[in-house]
Amino acid sequence: MTTIEITLSVLDSLYDAAKAKGAWNCKVSLTSFREEFVKWVQGFDAGDEIVKRAENQAQVLFKKIQRHRGLHTRDKAAVDKNEIILSLSLPGNNAAPLASQSELCQQDKRRRSKQPIDELSSKRHRYRRLEPLIEQIKATAEEENTEIPHLLGLILHKLYYHSDRRVANIASQLIDISNENISKVAVPVASHIKSYCNLGREGYQRLTRSLKTSDLDVLPSWKTVRAYERTLTPEVKELEDKMGVEFDYKEALGKSAEQIIKQLDPKPTDTKLTLTVKDGLDGSGSHSIFNQDGNKNTHNIVITMFTPLSLISSNGDTIWVEPSPASPLTCRPLSLLLGKETDDVLKSYYRKLALTRENVRQESLQVTVSDCTYTIKVDLTLSMIDGKMRGILSGLGGAFCLLCTVSREKAADPQHVCSINRSSTEIAEIWRKLQSGELVKKAYDTDVRQGVTQEPIVSWEDIAIISPLHCFLRSFDFLLKIVYHLNAGVFNWSNEEKTLGYQYRFLKQSKESVRAHLKEQTHLAIDIPDSTGKGGTSTTGNVVNELLGTEKNLTTFVSQVPERFQGDMHDICSRIYAICRLYNSCEKLDTVKFQELCSSTKEMILTKLNQPGAKKGWIYLTPTVHAVLEHAPELVEANDGIGLGSFTESSLECNNKVLRLVRMKLSRKRGQIENLSDCLERMFVRSDLEVRLAVAPKRQRVRQDYYNFKHSFNGPQPFPSLSDYYMNTIVLK
Repeated sequence: MTTIEITLSVLDSLYDAAKAKGAWNCKVSLTSFREEFVKWVQGFDAGDEIVKRAENQAQVLFKKIQRHRGLHTRDKAAVDKNEIILSLSLPGNNAAPLASQSELCQQDKRRRSKQPIDELSSKRHRYRRLEPLIEQIKATAEEENTEIPHLLGLILHKLYYHSDRRVANIASQLIDISNENISKVAVPVASHIKSYCNLGREGYQRLTRSLKTSDLDVLPSWKTVRAYERTLTPEVKELEDKMGVEFDYKEALGKSAEQIIKQLDPKPTDTKLTLTVKDGLDGSGSHSIFNQDGNKNTHNIVITMFTPLSLISSNGDTIWVEPSPASPLTCRPLSLLLGKETDDVLKSYYRKLALTRENVRQESLQVTVSDCTYTIKVDLTLSMIDGKMRGILSGLGGAFCLLCTVSREKAADPQHVCSINRSSTEIAEIWRKLQSGELVKKAYDTDVRQGVTQEPIVSWEDIAIISPLHCFLRSFDFLLKIVYHLNAGVFNWSNEEKTLGYQYRFLKQSKESVRAHLKEQTHLAIDIPDSTGKGGTSTTGNVVNELLGTEKNLTTFVSQVPERFQGDMHDICSRIYAICRLYNSCEKLDTVKFQELCSSTKEMILTKLNQPGAKKGWIYLTPTVHAVLEHAPELVEANDGIGLGSFTESSLECNNKVLRLVRMKLSRKRGQIENLSDCLERMFVRSDLEVRLAVAPKRQRVRQDYYNFKHSFNGPQPFPSLSDYYMNTIVLK
């Protein structure tokens, strides 16, 4: 068998392999090679010289075939088989053994010199030149059962350890990187990343693909994360008349209690537990409608939420306490309702919610964790509501104070002392008389009707509390109104132009000048209406803290009143700020001193800021300030002398902006029910305890609490402010 016959046989074998594997480009090339070779041989007569020239031409064709990459990438096994055929020593008429590829390259004197790889103009050409080396490195790494970075690191370290230590150090890093085991992150961690980085499906999948391109396939798939999150959330139910969506309250509480017990180590041995929960609801405005088919024409949504506060054993020992009861991350959604808080349609849901809350109180939850079943009693407190919602739920829409029966005029008497004296039985009886006609509504009949305007939806005992956050903001509004009037020289509590007459112009100018002065001196925007149309003003809790809690800013604020009132006004502001902060705290208080501070502050407000020579005061306490100064000590005493900061509604208020974000960017827009369902599920997962604790929280900034400054009463250093002095004297160390 001559070399020419061997060449034709190899070409036929490669042709068959290319045809079987579908490598058509390679097949066409091999066909042209074979036709060219046969045509060349037929042009000469037989002879030793012709055979020799045929062998040289065959070697050129072998090199062309072996350089061709199309078949190599598609059918490596076929190429290896044919390379074995080429390397055989075949007997024949003066036929010499076929040389290997490297020997053929050395023997081919007509071979053109290669252009240096760095001089190649195209990346594609450079990568194609490196393909044989890459394939060889892959094969070697697979044969040695190691990673390619590890293999390259060993090669570079061996070659450059003595000549170039910089390259050797890089090689060592490659070896170290390859030794690191990159594992998948846990599904709760992935859910934490998805929830707190506000990633939808597209964003999460794009992040996953981006990490994969860097050989960091660490995130579980979207389907895996969603399947995990479905186990955390109850079933979403649609309310009648497409009014909104909700979770079953008992199921939502059961899921929350289960996650709390799972996080405990060791697990509680007592199977009879009590879960303390605060709940409430609030309206959120300026929501988009998205022009969906069949939508309710409303831009308002009422959100109902709850927060687990503590888990207590049957003998009274506290097993678990929520460390951040005021955080929006701990507040869990229960329902989303379309409409305003005052809509009659929503009042039917409030009654249904009241019945559900009563059933939850009476029926215990059954939660199974690690083959152990716990019976959990739920203690609910309806504290996360503002004054407007409190009036709707209690039926006391015409009352000055929801905790007592005092009128506005009596509350302005410095000598009058009030106490909590309402009861749900009395309110229900007054409503029954109004319905039966025994009582007739009249103007100024506070002593008889006691402010009852509608049927109570919940028991009065459920709302017998002062909202901690709103008492703080409304108290500052009260102080700001006093500053406006004193600055204008208007000793009349009214703000209406009809009542003030020509003095209304002075009051309006006073408001503008006070706002401008505070903006210039303290860089704080005070009492400026919200320009986005969402309602409210720029006066937030942080703004109030910065203004009243900093001595420099407080002095600037007080300087806007006449000089003869500045000393008393400074003391009053410090006192009210201290009272609100103490009421919003979770510390043990001296209730006797707290009562004395509140009583003396009320007397100062009603007597020290009057016009010289006036026989009657001009200031009327607002309902919130009256409740804080008169009833806050009673509520603190009823709470075992501990401030009511854990019952704050700030967590629910903060979730209004979270709801807007989720509705706009992270939920379906094809219908209101689908949109609200996505919002409810995402916010529930976001507040799940396991998801929240999947990633260690950021390091908290170390600071001294407002009531615990390291100052001595007898020392030379004074307290940072007068409010700090009041707080330090009342908090029990």
